[in-house]
Amino acid sequence: MEGKSTTDAVTTQNGKRRKVEHVQQACDVQEDEDEDMEDSTYVIHDKTLSDYADINVDSWLVDSATSSHLSNQRETFTEFTPLKRSIRGVGNTDVPVKGRGTVKLTSRTNGQTITIVIHDVLYVPQALNNLLSISHLDESGGRADIRNGCIHLYDKNKLLIAVGQKVERMYLLHVTAKKHTEHMAISTETANTWQSWHRRFGHVGVSGLQCTLNKNLVTGMMVDENNSPKIECTACIQAKQAHNPFPRQSKHHAEKPGDLMHTDLWDCRTTSIRGLKYFISFVNNCSRCIAIELLKTKDQAIDKFKNYVAYLERQYEFFPKRFRADNGGEYITGDLQRWCASKGIKLEYTAPYSPAQNGVAERMNHTLAELARAMIFSTKSPTFLWPEAIAHAAYLRN
Repeated sequence: MEGKSTTDAVTTQNGKRRKVEHVQQACDVQEDEDEDMEDSTYVIHDKTLSDYADINVDSWLVDSATSSHLSNQRETFTEFTPLKRSIRGVGNTDVPVKGRGTVKLTSRTNGQTITIVIHDVLYVPQALNNLLSISHLDESGGRADIRNGCIHLYDKNKLLIAVGQKVERMYLLHVTAKKHTEHMAISTETANTWQSWHRRFGHVGVSGLQCTLNKNLVTGMMVDENNSPKIECTACIQAKQAHNPFPRQSKHHAEKPGDLMHTDLWDCRTTSIRGLKYFISFVNNCSRCIAIELLKTKDQAIDKFKNYVAYLERQYEFFPKRFRADNGGEYITGDLQRWCASKGIKLEYTAPYSPAQNGVAERMNHTLAELARAMIFSTKSPTFLWPEAIAHAAYLRN
């Protein structure tokens, strides 16, 4: 729709006559995807309004051209939904629309005070005046009666709700908008930073936030245009920290049998026919030769440990120097530590929750358990025969 321009003679306060140009320009809403927004609206940009003492920024004017109610004061809204839209004003300039909501007007007619509730009011901070749309009044069932320089507004029940008077071809309503300063102190819409929205949405990535904003998936999400989307979140850095991967192979290998031994206890979860539930493995770091001992309870691990050391000393004349184990309770007992100290054997413990540091014994136990399960499944043997399968797997590995 093309804008209209009319020229009238106006008498100013100093008594001089001059020509004033009133410009009304149609405005098209730029965002088509918002179905609730009107197809078009009108904004009156008339710089001569300041010449009229009765009209100011708080005034409400009746407009038959605008297709939406407009308000330029955020504190007048009782209900408010932030928006990021724009309408096109005079000279095809973009006028931002910051939100939409409900405004309550107070009118004094026939000695009575009437509260008028207006819905779907657009918040346009750059608007020079507040505008009441005649087309919206008509759609709601109301009507406007204009005669003799006065305007009377009626609701759908034909009740007079507001009156106004003509001021230089404009109709100024005798109404005032209720302002809610306390509400504004709490709910004033602000354009938050990317960092703030990042925290509010549970530390999601910037790409997800940008997608949410661009597709308008969240009502009221406004981001400061001058804020950089680059986020440096200390909490995210701490939450994503991880230790460096352990090397696949140890940098140092024992040169002689007995210089370093690895040991680990394995819980088989199935009780054997002889009441066995655990096995403990001893792996020679130099030769990778493995020996296993079967246990009914974990407290037998100390005796099995001592028996294995005695076996090496008597049968092979090897004197173990170091044993590497995890922090299991069977290895950190005072009795085992004192016995190893008396024999000159050094116990090396891995860091808590770091089984990879004792990877030789851990991997060997996994290998033996997998071989035992495979043999049991293939032969359809009962699972309580796992000790025999473990012993056979260790024999084959050696």
